[in-house]
Amino acid sequence: MNDSFITVTGNVTGEPQARAGRETGTPFTVFGVAQNRVKRDAKGDIVPVGTNFYEVIAFRALGQNVLDSIAKGDPVVVRGRLRVHDWENGERKGTTVQIDATNVGPDLTFGTSEFSKRRRSASVGRDRIDTEVNGGDGGESGDDHGTHGTHDAAAEHLQSSEQGLVAQPAGAA
Repeated sequence: MNDSFITVTGNVTGEPQARAGRETGTPFTVFGVAQNRVKRDAKGDIVPVGTNFYEVIAFRALGQNVLDSIAKGDPVVVRGRLRVHDWENGERKGTTVQIDATNVGPDLTFGTSEFSKRRRSASVGRDRIDTEVNGGDGGESGDDHGTHGTHDAAAEHLQSSEQGLVAQPAGAA
């Protein structure tokens, strides 16, 4: 399968949320990014032309670090696999644009940052993301990344992170 990779800059739209896979309980983090689009008009002035919204999914250590480092309103740079999913919920239909993140960081165009390297924990169950979604029991291993308890039957459950996941935007239920 040919994956499309994308790099997006924008602002985090809400607090990152810890979630777990439906079947295995594998923890991951989900957050939104809004990217304001601009262009130059005939006078050369920059004018806004719209906003793109992305749902970003970060797994494993990246998900943990996002949960601990990124907050609503933060300017970020996100790189990952692009996923576009059409969904239907009764009479409502829509499209969700997702990024299965491989890299997330602050956008230093707008400020400074400090970096601290994280030591790998000896136990998966001791990190914050796992504690929030599994109560600290470590969950089960595997690559099931469904959106546990957050979306209805319109969200498809996929088998591995290489295939991505499907979710509806908040409030689509």
